[in-house]
Amino acid sequence: MLVKNARIAINSVDVLLFVVDGTVEAGGGDRFIIELLTRAEVPVILGINKADQQSDNPAAIDQSYSQLADQQNWTTAKFSALIGTGLEQLETQLIDRLEPGPYYYPPDLVTDQPERFIMGELIREQILLLTHEEVPHSVAIAIDQVEEDTDITRILATIHVEQTLKKVF
Repeated sequence: MLVKNARIAINSVDVLLFVVDGTVEAGGGDRFIIELLTRAEVPVILGINKADQQSDNPAAIDQSYSQLADQQNWTTAKFSALIGTGLEQLETQLIDRLEPGPYYYPPDLVTDQPERFIMGELIREQILLLTHEEVPHSVAIAIDQVEEDTDITRILATIHVEQTLKKVF
């Protein structure tokens, strides 16, 4: 199922980033994925991760991946997701291969959810953080009233908790 979903995704994106483990040489699994990506009609970048953990023979490891990338005319980016080295170069390569598109939402829009929904989720989050296991996760919040002043926003909310009733004999 994962391979089927990956094949569908390959044909529906603007750029592909194939991330490999840079602590070991290219293997059969990498070649299998490369075979899938050769049919892609979008740019592919081969990302060699864990650059900070290469120890034995980094030149041989890098060469095994560079050779595969060169055969496909792909660019490579060597980076460490753990410590962040090389990520700016990778980001630049990705951005350079993206076509500008239309704004689907106004640039200043932070979310497509209503403000009251966000308020309820923030309250629900605090309930779950502060009560731990005392309150079940089936907590729903209904925002009843919102009063906004210049210094403070007051929210009146009803908290609904699903609870199993126990019979008492």
